[in-house]
Amino acid sequence: MNKEATYSNRTIVLGFTAVVLTAGLLLVLPLYMKNRYYDLYHQAHDLSISVDSLEKELLFKDLELNGLLTLEYLGEFADSTGLGYNGLPQKIRVDGGHP
Repeated sequence: MNKEATYSNRTIVLGFTAVVLTAGLLLVLPLYMKNRYYDLYHQAHDLSISVDSLEKELLFKDLELNGLLTLEYLGEFADSTGLGYNGLPQKIRVDGGHP
């Protein structure tokens, strides 16, 4: 009889421990998931800010490149370096040369 009582007491203690651990897990799990969701949202927000910053920088680079490719800029650059534009094409070879 004593052996059966010990076995049943042990079963009761193990069952109670399992119930307490399960209840603790069910209470802590939503908090953990909420914190994890907040961390992921924060990371996504930081990444979206960095993406916006990089897109803005890319747009400024495109505008700068378009500005550098304009004819006015190229003309000013040629004048400032002394290259200038030729009014007429110049001949390279003398008349009567073989093609």
